[in-house]
Amino acid sequence: MNLTQSGAAANFLICVAVVIFGFYPLRKLDREFDRQWRFLFRAFLCWWLAWVAWSVTWAVILSKLQLAPVTKNILTLVGSDLHAILLILVYFFLTRGSTYKPSQALIEGIFLALILLVGYSALYITFAPETASRLQEEWGLILGAVSTILVGWGFLLRYNTRIVLVMGFIYGFAQPAAFESVLIGKNPLPDATRVAIHIIIAGLKILWATSVTLCILQLPNSSDTLVQASTSRFGFDRLRTQIVFMCVQSLALLSIFLVFLMGLTPKEYLHEIFEGMKVLASACAIILFIIGILDRIKSRGAATETSATRERDSH
Repeated sequence: MNLTQSGAAANFLICVAVVIFGFYPLRKLDREFDRQWRFLFRAFLCWWLAWVAWSVTWAVILSKLQLAPVTKNILTLVGSDLHAILLILVYFFLTRGSTYKPSQALIEGIFLALILLVGYSALYITFAPETASRLQEEWGLILGAVSTILVGWGFLLRYNTRIVLVMGFIYGFAQPAAFESVLIGKNPLPDATRVAIHIIIAGLKILWATSVTLCILQLPNSSDTLVQASTSRFGFDRLRTQIVFMCVQSLALLSIFLVFLMGLTPKEYLHEIFEGMKVLASACAIILFIIGILDRIKSRGAATETSATRERDSH
């Protein structure tokens, strides 16, 4: 093992160690936290699975498979995105408490994965593979950083502690350096810099994992949801009082857009602009279709649960 692989090996081993040692709190939460506290076990299960995803991702980074740089980057980013999706589900469980069901987590996890798939597909259809891969890297970086901070906010809201939030911010701000060190680019970092980043990231992983495990093994004050659901739905009837302003604003913005598009943009660029708009419109249509299907599934599930509750109450 050369010097540049030692840092990656340290991250891989720490991820595997977190997965192995995570069995104890996972079993403890499974045995002791029931009924209204069951959401803590489910939150930690998502957390634990996120570390499994990271272990596999670092195994890919460390491996000597003969893969094209773009392919290896894509596999690394897929693992990173899966890790981020699972952390977002941790946030959902922490903030929604006992009202958040596993079926909801499954549906919203699939929704997030499909949205990313549609977005990345649009990138690779519109741009060359190298450019699309770079744009995927930037989006993956944003998602990875935001997801760690979200987990921190979830612990702040549920446990009234800032220790995980502080570690989430630190770990999130370290993500740009981490992405730069693990992804293969045209201008790779010097070996010494890459190893230093890997070792620092490995140390932050220890603090990040320890802070979460320390907090989640304790019972919070309440298992109630921290999210106030609105019973009203959006309707255009509410815009009647502002219809004049909305029309003026929309027409002004559209006019500015059309002036720059048709008047100031060179004609040879219009074809690429329109092709990009087509891909964007197709992606938006697919996303709206997915949202519609998942909303219908969630509505049916809620109706079934309501009817089952009424039947139990009647008996």
